[in-house]
Amino acid sequence: MPWNLQRLGLANPAREPDQNREPLTLIDRYRAHLGLMYPEDVGPDSRTSSPSITERMRSIATRRSFASSPYGLGSRGRTTESSHDEESDRSRESSQQGFSESLRRPPSLPEPVFREHAVQALDRIHSQDKRAEAVYVLAKDIGFYSGATQKAIIIAADDLGHSGASLKARRAFFSLLEVIAIHLKQPLDNRLEIFEYIVVEVDGKGVHYQVKALRALTKDGSFLSPFEADYAAYLARLLPKQYLDASAARKKNRGDSNQAKLPGSEERGLHSLLDLVADTFKMSSATFDNVGVNAIIKETIQIAEKTISKRDMSKAVGILRATAEHAGIPPQQLRQCLEVLCAISNAITEQKQATLDCIFLLLRSPDQKVIVENLLETLALAPNDRHSHTVGGALTVLCRLVSDGGNPDLPAVTFPQLIDALDEVHFASRRTRRDCLKAISTLLRDQNLTNRILSSNWEHLVKIILTATGDENYIHDKTSDPLTIRAYLGTHVASDTTFDETALDRSLADDITDLLNTIAALFNPLWLRLTPEQRQLVSLFYFKLRLILPIDTLKSLLKQLSRSGYFDPGNSEWRNHQFEVLRLFVWERDLNSETCCMIIDIFAQALPLAQNQDSEHFHVIVLRLLNDIEDQLSLPVINQLTKFAVALWDKWPPLHTEEILARFWPLLNVRDMTSEGEPQAWSAELKLNTVSLPFVELFLSYLPKYPHQTTDIYDFMIEISKAHDLPPSVRIPVLRLLARLRCDSFGRIFVAEVSDSLSLASTLSRTEATIGPAGRYSLDRTSLHDDLPPSRSGRASGKLNLRTTSGHDRGARALPTPPLWMYPGAPGLPQEPPKHPSAVLFTHTASRPGLKLSEWLIVVIDILQQGGHWEVYSYVLVHLPSQLSNPSLFADAAPHIKLLRNVIVSLLQNGNFQEPPSNTNVSRGDVALCLYYSLTMLLAYNELFARGEQDEIIRTFLTGIGNWDRTGKTCIQSLAVCCHQMPGSITRALPGIVQKMSQIITQSNLAIDILEFLGGLARLPELYSNFREEEFRTVFAVCVKYLEHAREQRQRLPTSITSEADYNSNRLSGVSTKSSATSESGHNVDVHRDLPQYVFALAYHVITIWFLSLKLVDRSNHVGWITANLAWKDPDGNEYMEEQSQVTLDMMHRVAYLDLGESTPNAPFQPADGAVLKKTWIVGLSLITIETAVGSGLTQITKRQASGTTYASYKAHTSPLPSHHVPMPDDTSSAMLGPESRINVFPNHVFLQLTSTIAPNPAPMEPICLPDDDMVKRAISAFDRNDTVDGYKVGVVYVGNGQREEAEILANDQGSKAFETFLEGLGTIVPLRGAGFNTQGLDREEGVDGSHTYAWRDRVAEIVYHVPTMMPTDLEHDPACVAKKRHIGNDFVNIIFNESGLPFKFDTFPSQFNCVNIVIAPEDRPAPADEEAVIRDEYRSPEDVLKTFYTIQTVSHPSFPLISPAASYKLLPLANLPNLARQLALQCSVFSNVWTNRAGGEVISSWRNRLREIHKLRERYANTGTSTSAKFPGAKGNKTYAPGDTFKGRVEMGGLAEEEGVIAGLDFSRWAGPNPPLS
Repeated sequence: MPWNLQRLGLANPAREPDQNREPLTLIDRYRAHLGLMYPEDVGPDSRTSSPSITERMRSIATRRSFASSPYGLGSRGRTTESSHDEESDRSRESSQQGFSESLRRPPSLPEPVFREHAVQALDRIHSQDKRAEAVYVLAKDIGFYSGATQKAIIIAADDLGHSGASLKARRAFFSLLEVIAIHLKQPLDNRLEIFEYIVVEVDGKGVHYQVKALRALTKDGSFLSPFEADYAAYLARLLPKQYLDASAARKKNRGDSNQAKLPGSEERGLHSLLDLVADTFKMSSATFDNVGVNAIIKETIQIAEKTISKRDMSKAVGILRATAEHAGIPPQQLRQCLEVLCAISNAITEQKQATLDCIFLLLRSPDQKVIVENLLETLALAPNDRHSHTVGGALTVLCRLVSDGGNPDLPAVTFPQLIDALDEVHFASRRTRRDCLKAISTLLRDQNLTNRILSSNWEHLVKIILTATGDENYIHDKTSDPLTIRAYLGTHVASDTTFDETALDRSLADDITDLLNTIAALFNPLWLRLTPEQRQLVSLFYFKLRLILPIDTLKSLLKQLSRSGYFDPGNSEWRNHQFEVLRLFVWERDLNSETCCMIIDIFAQALPLAQNQDSEHFHVIVLRLLNDIEDQLSLPVINQLTKFAVALWDKWPPLHTEEILARFWPLLNVRDMTSEGEPQAWSAELKLNTVSLPFVELFLSYLPKYPHQTTDIYDFMIEISKAHDLPPSVRIPVLRLLARLRCDSFGRIFVAEVSDSLSLASTLSRTEATIGPAGRYSLDRTSLHDDLPPSRSGRASGKLNLRTTSGHDRGARALPTPPLWMYPGAPGLPQEPPKHPSAVLFTHTASRPGLKLSEWLIVVIDILQQGGHWEVYSYVLVHLPSQLSNPSLFADAAPHIKLLRNVIVSLLQNGNFQEPPSNTNVSRGDVALCLYYSLTMLLAYNELFARGEQDEIIRTFLTGIGNWDRTGKTCIQSLAVCCHQMPGSITRALPGIVQKMSQIITQSNLAIDILEFLGGLARLPELYSNFREEEFRTVFAVCVKYLEHAREQRQRLPTSITSEADYNSNRLSGVSTKSSATSESGHNVDVHRDLPQYVFALAYHVITIWFLSLKLVDRSNHVGWITANLAWKDPDGNEYMEEQSQVTLDMMHRVAYLDLGESTPNAPFQPADGAVLKKTWIVGLSLITIETAVGSGLTQITKRQASGTTYASYKAHTSPLPSHHVPMPDDTSSAMLGPESRINVFPNHVFLQLTSTIAPNPAPMEPICLPDDDMVKRAISAFDRNDTVDGYKVGVVYVGNGQREEAEILANDQGSKAFETFLEGLGTIVPLRGAGFNTQGLDREEGVDGSHTYAWRDRVAEIVYHVPTMMPTDLEHDPACVAKKRHIGNDFVNIIFNESGLPFKFDTFPSQFNCVNIVIAPEDRPAPADEEAVIRDEYRSPEDVLKTFYTIQTVSHPSFPLISPAASYKLLPLANLPNLARQLALQCSVFSNVWTNRAGGEVISSWRNRLREIHKLRERYANTGTSTSAKFPGAKGNKTYAPGDTFKGRVEMGGLAEEEGVIAGLDFSRWAGPNPPLS
C-alpha cells in the first residue's frame, strides 16, 4: 500500500490485551481528547488525563449529530444498485440528504477534526453499504479538502475497492478515485499513488468503474506520466481477464431465460476498457515502448479471434486502426492482425468498411510489400470456420488491389499473381469456394482488366474455377434450371446469432450456383477474343457443368442414393433397393466396367452395417453376381466382385466353401485385351487379373479360427498354383502365400511376416538395385501370354471377347511389362499375417489332419521340372530355399523331399533347367545358383537320404565349382557345411574335392572361400584321416599359389584402400534375416582383389594348421618343399623371405620333430646345487637363456623363438673322482657367492657344449651374448608378454523370448537349455581367478566379470568367450548393464543366440567395434512364442535338443563385406552347430582384424611381434661391421665346400645365405637328418 495511516498521523495501534498495550502516542491522546477514540482504545493511563469539559461536550455533540442522521453510524438502511449509473445516482442523492449534512464540513470545524470525523465514518466496524454511502457523500466536496484529508479518506476506504467488497462498495470507491483524479493537483508521485490504488485487482463486474477512474486520471489516455510502463502492462494484463469474465457472463446470460438480455457489468467493463485502449493509442502512442504495444495488440487480436460479439470486434478494430495510424502494428503481430481484419470484414457486414479502411491504411505504410505477401499467403490457410472468413476477406482486399493497379499509394497486385495464389487455396470449405468464385467473377466483370485477363494463363484460371466448384453433386432437373447444386450440411460460422445451419449451407450452395452462372455469362462476350486454347478450356468448363451423358447421370444418381443411405440396412426398404441395383447390373447391357464396379461397391459399403440376420441376403447377392457375371466379364469387375465376396465370407464364413470356390474358377483365366486382340500394357494394376488375391486375404483371416475353411482355401490355392494355363498375375499372389507357410516345433501353421529372400532375388535381377536397363521395363515377347489356353468363341452381343486372343497373334511384339514381383515392391501379402501360430491348424500327420504340405511340394517339383512362365518359375527359385529351412513344415513329406532332392540334383548335373529370358540380364549360372541354394537347404534333411544319395549331393556341389561362373562360391561354402552334416560323404570325396580346388586356383575370386574351407577342414581331423602325402602336398600347393597371387595384388594396391562404399552396393540392412545370401556378383566378388592382406594371412594360417595336422613322422618330409615355396623374389630377382614366412619356418623348425605340446618353466634347483647364474645369447633368430647352478651344474634352458618358447633341463652326469686323482684346487672366486658355494660350472660352458665346436665360426654366425642389464631384461620381458598363439575374443549373447532391447538382453543371467548345450560345444569352461592365459579383458582377480567363462585353444589360436549370462547382473546399480556392454561392445565378433522370435537388428548393441554378428535362431520359432511353448521347449530331452535345427548366418556391419560361408544362412542341428559357429567366429575375427587395419597396413600376428623383438635385439647388439664374405667350411647342400674354399654370401635372417639364394640354407631337414627307425 503506497500510503499508510502512520504517514498521515492517523494510525490506530493494534488492539492488544491490556498487559501488552503500548503507551498511547500523542496523536492517540489528541483523538481521545476529542472523543474520537473507541472506549477500548483508551487505556488506564489515558484516563488519568481527561480532556476539559468544553472539549468533551463538543465531541459528544459532534458524535450525536452524526449518529442522529438518517444515514449515520447507527443506520441500518441499504440501497439497491440499479442497472444504470444515472438511476443509481438519483436514488443515492435522495437517500443521502440527511447524511450529507452530517458529513459536510462546517466552516467553523477545523479540517483535522473533520478529517477524524470522516475517518470514523469510514471505519470498518460499519457495514460496507454504510461506508459506501459515506464515500459518496465525501466525494461531492472532495475538491475542497486538502491533500492530507483526501489521502486519509482513500486509506480509510481502501478495502472497498478490493475484490472481496460488494459491487456497491467498489463502485463507490472507484467513484471517489475518479473525483479525486479529476481535482488532482498534487505532484507526479501522487499520480502514481492514485494509479496504484486504481489498478488494484478486481473481478469483472468492477472493471467498468475502475476504467472510469483510470480514464479520469489519464485524461482520456492523454497524460500517462509517470506510470507509462505500468499502464501498458496493466492494460495487457487486464484485457484477457476481462474478456474471459465477459464471455462467462454472456454464456450465463444466454442460459438464463428470465434474465434481461442487456449488457452486464462485465461486458460494459470490457467495452469501456477497449475504448480506453483505443483512445490511449490515439492520444499517447508515443509514450509506449515496443514491448507494451506488442503485448496490448497481441491480446486485442486474441480477443477479436475468440469473440462471437460483433461489438467486441468493432472495438478491437478501433484499437487496431488507432495503432496502425498512430503507433504502427508491431511486425511480429502483423500477419495475425491482417488475418483478423480480413476475417471480420468478411464475417460482419457492419464492420466491413471499417476493417477494409484499416487494412488499406496498413497498405499505405512502409510495410506494404510485406502486407501483400501476407495477404497472398493467407489464401493457403487451412479450411476451418475462422480461416474461411479470413480467406474471403483477403480475396476482397486483393481484388481491390488488382482493380486499383494504377493507384500510386497502394501496392500493385497483378491478375496472374492472384490466380497463382488461388492455386494454394484449400477448397474444402463451401464458403471459401463461394468467395473464390465471387472474386473471379468480380475481376471478370471489371472491363478495365479485360485485356490483362485475356493475356493471362487461362488453363490456370479454368482449373481454379473448376476446383472452386468443388465435388458437389449436380442433378439434372428438366422442369427447372438445369444447373442446381444439391446442398448438404457444411461448416458452422460462429456469430452473435444462432443460424439455421442447413439454411446457411443451402444459401452458400445457391450462391455458388449463381456465381457459376455469372462466370459462364461473363465468358460469353469474350468468346470471340479467346484463343483456340482458351476456347477449349472454356468448353471444358461448360462440359463439366452440363453432365449430359446418361451414364454419368446414372452414376451421379447412384452416388447420391448411396450417400443418402438408400442401400444401407438403416433404410427400411434397403433389401428391395439392393435387388433393384442388382437387376440393373444383370439387365443393363450398356454399363461400362466403372459403373459395374460402382454397383458392386454399393453392396460392399452396406456390408459392415449388416447384422447376422442379413447374412443370407448377402450370400444370395454374391451368388447372383457370380451367376450373371458372364455378361459383364472384365478384370476390374471380376476383381471388385472377388473383394466383395471375400469381405462377406470374412464376416460370415460360407457353409459349403468348396462349392463357392468352384464358382470362381472360370474367372481365374480372364485377360483384358485391346480392340485389336493384343495384350494390353500392364501399366495399370487393374489390367491384371488379381482375383486370387482376396482368397489369400481370406486365408489369413481364417487361419487363427476356421481350420476346415482354411484347408479348403489352401486346396483351392494349390489348384491355382499348379494350373499352368492361368495368368501369372493369378498365380503369383497365391505363390506368395504358399511360399511363406511355416510351422513351429509343435506343427502349428503360421505365415512368415516378411520374405527373407531379398538377396537371392538380386541374383535374378529382381531388385531395383540389380535390374538392368533391358530388364527394367520389358520381358521377352512371349513372357506374358505364351501359356494362353485355346481360343474361345466370343459373345454374340458384339462386345469384345475379353478372355482370349488368336494363337498366331501371341507374342507378336514385346510390350513394356514391369515384373509382377520385385524387391522392394508392393506388400507381398494383402494384409499383415497373424502374429502367432494358429491354435487350430497344423501340418498334416497320420494322427492329426491338417495342411498337406506334400501337395505344395508336388507343385514346386512340377514347376521346376516342367518350367513355365518366367514370373512363376523365378519366384519358386528364389523363395524355395527359405521355406526348406523349416524342416518341421515337411515332417510328413519325406518321400516328396527325397523326390525334390532327386529333381534338383538331376537339373544341376544335366543342366536341363529352364533358360531365363534373353533380356532379363539373368544367366544360366544365376538359375543354377538358386537351385544350389535349395540343395544346400536340403542338407538338413540328410537323414532321409541314403549313403549314395548323400554322395551324389557332394558330387553335385563339385560339379558347380567351375561349371558356371556364378556358383563356385556357393558350392564351396555348402561343402563347408557338408563337413558337419555329411562327414562320411565328405571323407569319401575329399581327395577329389582337394584335387578340384587345386585345378581352379586360377579363379582368384574363389581364393577366400577355398582357403576358409581348407582352414575349417583342418580342424576336423577325422575327415582326412586317410590322406596321403601327395594330398597334403596339394593343400600346401593351393596355399602357396594364393600367396603368390596375394603378393601380386598387394604390390598393385594403392596406399589407400578402395572406398568402403564399394562393398555396400546391393546389400541388406543390418537386420538378421535369411536373405543375406550372396553370389559371386556384387560387392563380395572383389574382396580377394582389394584386400589381399586377408588372403595373405589366411594362406599362412592354413599352411600352419595343416602342417600341425600332419603325423609327426611325416612332417619333416614336407619341410623342404614348403621352405622352397615360401620364398619369393623381389623386383631385382633376389630371393626374399618375408616375416610371415620366417615365422612359419620357425614353427616348422620347432614342431617338425616334436609333438609333446607346450612346455613350462620348471627349475628343479635345490639349495645344495649352489647359486644359480643366468646368461642369454642371441643365436640366429632365437634367444637362448641358460640358468645354471654353479655347484651341481643343473641347468634350465629356455629357448625363445617366434612361434613359441621351449623349456628344458640339462645336467652333466659327472662320475666321482678316482681315488688316485689329485684334489681339485679351491676356486678363490667362490667367495663372491658365499662360503658354501663352490663354482664348478658356468652357464657359458653349457651353451658351448650345446651350440659350438672348435670349427671356425664367421662373425655373422657368431652367437651374440647379451649383457645382464635392465634394458635386456625389459626387452625379454616384453618378448614374453607376446602370446605364443593369436588370441581372439568373441561375445556369446543370449536373446530371450520377445526381447529386442539392449538392456533387457544383457540383463539375462541364464539362457535356455539349448543355449547352455551350445556353450558346452563351443569350448571348455575355465575359472577366471588366477587364470594363466590372456582372458581378453575379463577380470581374473576380483571376480568383477564372473567366476568362470568358456574358452577354446589349439596350437595356433585361442578364443575367449565373453558370455553376459555368466557375468554378474546388478540391475539396481547398473540398469543398462554397462559392465557387460563394455565387453560385448568391444568385440569384433559376437555370436547371437536369438530365441526371441524376432529379427535381430545389427545395431541392437551400438558400437564402433562390432563388425560381425553370427546370428543363430531356431528354425521353428520365427515369432515370439507363447509362454506354454517356451516351457515345453525347456522340458525337451537332451537328445531332442541336439536334434533341433537352427539357422546360422553372419550379418556384418554395412561397411563390411560378406566373406563367411554363412553369409547366406545355413541350417544345422544343434549337435553340429558349435563347431561351425566357432570356425566362423575364428575366421570372422581374423578378417575383422585385417579389415579394420587395412588402411594402416597388415595386421601383425603374435609370432611376428616376437620375431620383431628378436630383430630389435640383434640390431642393437650385433657386430654390423662384419664382412659378408667369410671362410665357411663343410656346408652341405647342392654345393659342397672343401677346406680352403671361399664362401660368398650375404647376412640374412641372423645367418649367412649363399650367394645363389637363401633357400638352401633354410631347409633344416637336410642336415637334421631323417627320423630314427621306429623299433
